[in-house]
Amino acid sequence: LFVRFSPLLHLVLWLARSNISFHSLEDQHLQHYHQSLSSTSPPGSKTITRVIKNVAKIVRRQVNSYLQTTKAFAITTDACTDISLRKFISVTYHFVDPVSMDLVSFPCDMLYVPESHTWFQITNSLKKAIDSHMDTALLTTVVTDNGANFVKMSIALLQNVGKDDVDNMGIGPDDWEDSVNNVADFECLGWRCVAHTMQLAVLDVVKGDNAISGISNAINVVRDISVHTKRSATLMAKLRDVQKRAGRSAKVPLIDCPTRWSTLFYMLQRFDQLYVDYQNMGLLGLFDE
Repeated sequence: LFVRFSPLLHLVLWLARSNISFHSLEDQHLQHYHQSLSSTSPPGSKTITRVIKNVAKIVRRQVNSYLQTTKAFAITTDACTDISLRKFISVTYHFVDPVSMDLVSFPCDMLYVPESHTWFQITNSLKKAIDSHMDTALLTTVVTDNGANFVKMSIALLQNVGKDDVDNMGIGPDDWEDSVNNVADFECLGWRCVAHTMQLAVLDVVKGDNAISGISNAINVVRDISVHTKRSATLMAKLRDVQKRAGRSAKVPLIDCPTRWSTLFYMLQRFDQLYVDYQNMGLLGLFDE
């Protein structure tokens, strides 16, 4: 298995040793990686795609077998979209290994849920996914974000709503209202995601009534410059030229997304790294006021 998938594993290990995350992966990193290979040819995109799919199938079979051994488990779940804006729900399973007593976590499901993400639809999808892995294990805790739909879903799952009830699409949200309205008791059953709560706190500080003076305007300026530069082929070419002349590594602007955690930080961090380049571009008359 290692020999068969060694090109991809080699790339992953190189990134780890170089302390480079996939989020920050850029062209110059891949150039350095290719140079480190000497005469070894890097794997092509089709090879990497095929390897990832094959590895996923193997891992999924092993995970399913492993999940059958647990008696109790917890899940972390969230909604996401792909590049085509298709809607998914991710599920990570957590449990204690009965032999080693270590905490084990498996990101096992990426559920395609094209319908509106109401708490009822989410509960229905998650219940079917969980039942496909485990028959008798007890769901003890759910970690989710602060969205009302996910909070209600968590309570419905933790109250062990019957599989037949979930599968019966004639049962609608109103039939479950009594069982999921007590959101105040949610902290006794599950946990709101710390990362999402911190994200909301940051946005409150930036945009809320008690926002720090001037910070919102400063962030808007950073965003405007980043968007203006990244969406202009001419400015991107000039940016690369300025960086090359200054002997600086090539970096591109990053743009934040309100539903992607930490992207505001990454945008500001990258702007700070590009600030000297922007100054030089301004001196060349490439920006207006």
